[in-house]
Amino acid sequence: MMTPVSIPVRINALAAADGTGRLVAPASMLVELRAVPDADGWHPRLLAVGRPAEVSAHPAASAASLITVDRPRSVLIPGLVNAHTHLDLTHLGPQPHDPAAGFVSWIERIRTGRRTDPAEIAASVDQGLALAAASGTVAVGDIA
Repeated sequence: MMTPVSIPVRINALAAADGTGRLVAPASMLVELRAVPDADGWHPRLLAVGRPAEVSAHPAASAASLITVDRPRSVLIPGLVNAHTHLDLTHLGPQPHDPAAGFVSWIERIRTGRRTDPAEIAASVDQGLALAAASGTVAVGDIA
């Protein structure tokens, strides 16, 4: 078995926020990217996040192969979770609701626009997953 490859990456940003409401500005994050031979891709592991001086004190921050990424206009946040999705409806895009027309007319538009061909449904789901990943969503709970 080959030895895993590990690369520390530091991201410096305008700020970092977490799910508890804690906000740190300016902020740094130290992540270990690990590639294991015969495994699929890179596996990130958060090592530290906080004020730049705090992150600099972490033992991995002084690694010779440290990669630094500066994002001075960005706020670091945890990955987002969409707990209720309808990925099979991605192809429909946003559908405005007219309160005067009522909910039934809106849901009828959704129902008639829903695809039934398995390949088209799969394409809609794939498109939805790509859009979710591009927006920082790391997990979804899909109804289908």
